[in-house]
Amino acid sequence: MKEFLEGRRLGFAPRSPLAFVAIGLGSAATLIDLMAWFGWGARDTSAFVAAAQWIVVTTFVVVGVAFLALLIAAGLLVRSFMHLQQIQLNFNPDNILTMHIDLPDARYPEDRMNYAFFNQLLPRLSAQPNVFSEARA
Repeated sequence: MKEFLEGRRLGFAPRSPLAFVAIGLGSAATLIDLMAWFGWGARDTSAFVAAAQWIVVTTFVVVGVAFLALLIAAGLLVRSFMHLQQIQLNFNPDNILTMHIDLPDARYPEDRMNYAFFNQLLPRLSAQPNVFSEARA
């Protein structure tokens, strides 16, 4: 899996963001050529057409750069998750049970009743066979 994410199997992965920017710039240049061929944006046309041309070019460049930033962020996120999976724990996570107990408010309306319930529960849990330790947070 590590080879896959480092780009050894996907040789094009590091180059793909640059390709998207190049495609965006190429599309913008093509649109400029088409506008010139049709006579849009020439000196005798209105400022509205020139502004529209500028907006089209700017939009393609901004979208390309935004997509590049998105790909970089996604790559960093995947790399961070890979590092998290490789962290060595200082305990053995086998045979650990965690649970969340949500007491009903109708039966335990006060906080002192909640504390009393859990203070009775922990000694009962530790009395069970194969229970070595219990904790409450």
